[in-house]
Amino acid sequence: MGLLGWLRRESDASGEAAVAPSLLAEATDLAVKLTNPRLTLVSRYRQRLAPAVATSIRFLRDQIPLLPAIREATRAAWSSDPTIHALFATADDLPKIFSRSNELRDFFNKNPLLHEAHAILGMQMTQQRVMGMAIEGDVVRRDVPQTNVFFSDHRIRFFGTSELELRRVLGTRVFEAFALIALARISDAQKRVKDLKLNRQLLKTRLKVLDREGVGLAGLSSNAPSQHALSKLQNRLEDNERELNSIAISTDALDRELEILCEVLASPAESIRFSALRLCLTPLNVLAEGEAAGQGREIEAGLLRVAADPPIERAFALVRFPRAELLRGGMRFDEAARLL
Repeated sequence: MGLLGWLRRESDASGEAAVAPSLLAEATDLAVKLTNPRLTLVSRYRQRLAPAVATSIRFLRDQIPLLPAIREATRAAWSSDPTIHALFATADDLPKIFSRSNELRDFFNKNPLLHEAHAILGMQMTQQRVMGMAIEGDVVRRDVPQTNVFFSDHRIRFFGTSELELRRVLGTRVFEAFALIALARISDAQKRVKDLKLNRQLLKTRLKVLDREGVGLAGLSSNAPSQHALSKLQNRLEDNERELNSIAISTDALDRELEILCEVLASPAESIRFSALRLCLTPLNVLAEGEAAGQGREIEAGLLRVAADPPIERAFALVRFPRAELLRGGMRFDEAARLL
């Protein structure tokens, strides 16, 4: 079935959503490959990962089908679809942005018979509070608080030959992201161990110096460390030892890495969250709220949050872009001349 079988639902004898053994095995292989291929050296690594991998797969099966419906990304749709209108400043901006994507061009080149590409459009959404004008009945009011909504940094990266394939590709990408999040945590844990070891050495050195000074100079110097200071430093050293031991509780570093991977895959919602993005906007992308709510049109997209460092938050939409609107060379000659 392969990884693109994420969304196929089966049930076991208890009625719970089942995960096919072949899918479980392939997903496990992918997670290990991306995190650390040497995890295969850990005893029973497949059995230990299996419950967590299955949890992530079920999470994807629940979340991916709930994403917004796919939309036509065309010049004509910019005039008729409020969502597409909100995502692009002008109708001409739409094909320009898509045509600049080398990944989209590669996708069309690899699929010469396809007339359209199904893709994930990612964007940065910014809301800005400003003072503007509003029409209330026949009266124009000035200095009215308004919220402008901007969509920028458009990226077109993930593709499919159909909407179903696109959703499955997205599922694979999200699962890959789980593995990369685990890898980042493993790296942080390793750095933490190094920092703790260095800190322990510094504390020990300082404790020796202070202890020696306290014994030899206690009666001669007002700067001699007090017993309280020595005790406090000793406590810090003991805390350091306990934390170091808790991190290195396993004698095998690979075993601890496997534990971290299991932790991430067992709690997918803590790492990545999808939510619906529904806003009521005017044609000028002003948030229609309060008395102006009737002047807006509802747009619907998605919002992705990733618990990375720093955290990532991106708006996105599933779109269908026709090959016919792909500009030659990435942009028109008049656009290139203007930029020169």
